[in-house]
Amino acid sequence: MAKKKPKNYTVMLVPDDNTRPLSFHVGGFIVRAAAFFVIVFVAGLGVLLFRAGDIGVRLQLVSSLREENARLKEDNRKLLAVAKKLHAMERMSAYLRRLATAVGEGEAGAAGGSAGAAAKEDIFAEDSFDNFLQEVRVGESDEFRDLGEADATPELLLGSMPNIRPVKGWITKTFMPEGKGGMPAHTGVDFAAPEGTLIHASAPGTVDDVINDKYFGLLVHVKHHFGFETRYGHCSQILVSPGDVVERGQAIALVGNTGHSSGPHLHYEVIHNGKHEDPMKYILQQTAHP
Repeated sequence: MAKKKPKNYTVMLVPDDNTRPLSFHVGGFIVRAAAFFVIVFVAGLGVLLFRAGDIGVRLQLVSSLREENARLKEDNRKLLAVAKKLHAMERMSAYLRRLATAVGEGEAGAAGGSAGAAAKEDIFAEDSFDNFLQEVRVGESDEFRDLGEADATPELLLGSMPNIRPVKGWITKTFMPEGKGGMPAHTGVDFAAPEGTLIHASAPGTVDDVINDKYFGLLVHVKHHFGFETRYGHCSQILVSPGDVVERGQAIALVGNTGHSSGPHLHYEVIHNGKHEDPMKYILQQTAHP
């Protein structure tokens, strides 16, 4: 039997302008080889696409794991923040208990005498008032001094509030922001006290200014954290200078009768974020003599 002759293929390219066509003769082996490579290429492309999909799934899984890790880190951060706040609240509670104890001693000292004598004396007896200031200073030195304003904890806010009476005396005029019965507004509280009585800073802060005001006479202006400011007017003598750092309870001036004043007293103001507020709402001991 005669040997079968291999097949050959002719490829013709016929131009549109009717010129002579081009023809190529291709052996059967080359055609089969080309077909084989096409099949291999298509199969390889399919495998690559499949692997690419698998890689995409893996990348999506990695992305999900990263998101989950980020959520866990955020949850951990929140838990740490809650723990820090709880710790701060515990410390604040202890601080408030010390203040409440000191204020209670002050009330007991004031209630010990007759009703007539109590009406003429400050609510804090001499010893209990000094003890109260000492309690506050101890609370600050132990718990607040190492904190910066960026650590806006409840206890630091409390420690920055003007929450003690600035002078031993009795209230003669209350806070009246709008005025009553045609009377002009009164932006602070007046405490009557003998001339020369010590005036204390009601919160830690920095002396912003010392002026001789036409109306309030010798006046000390102190700035505190969190937008609090306090002003002490009608002083007879100033004991601090602008730029001085003062502690709560530190003597900063003496009661006087300067400016428009009908007698020795302290005009005391609290300003918060630029607005005058009733000083008595911040003072821990609210009792006042008529």
